[in-house]
Amino acid sequence: SSFFRLRDTLKRVSILFHFPKLSWSIIIVSSAEILFLHILIQKIVFDMSETIKNFFYPKTLCVVGASSKPLSIGYEILNTIRKYSYQGTVFPVNPKAEEVLGYKCFPSITSIESAIDLAVLVVPKQFVESSIDELLQKNVKSFIVITAGFKETGDEGEKIEQRIVEKIK
Repeated sequence: SSFFRLRDTLKRVSILFHFPKLSWSIIIVSSAEILFLHILIQKIVFDMSETIKNFFYPKTLCVVGASSKPLSIGYEILNTIRKYSYQGTVFPVNPKAEEVLGYKCFPSITSIESAIDLAVLVVPKQFVESSIDELLQKNVKSFIVITAGFKETGDEGEKIEQRIVEKIK
């Protein structure tokens, strides 16, 4: 039944977000209990770590490598953000563009004055580490890196990937 699917989902969420003390012996028989369940779910979202919250519910989003070239990854990510009406603030970074898909572009990460909750990097391998360094200086804790040329290319790529992962930790 849908109740058991909901219960199992809530159990997985409690484990994922480290809420082991929550009780999952919930039987919904009234609207008051549905309200209780809704409040409980809101508490889970409120209590999750800031890094996890910024990853899943970012208020500000930085796309490093935003592009005005249709079919490029930097273009498609911005287009998807726009298409699905993301409600937060978007900071596209592209030193060669003033605007992409109606979003004002920033020439560099450091030129963004606001806090960044989540950074999406779609830059070539040679720019990933320096971009991560700039984002870490801005206290960004949540990242999505879409690129190639690291561990899958051999020992040197693996060393660079490990160095980046250590920085982010």
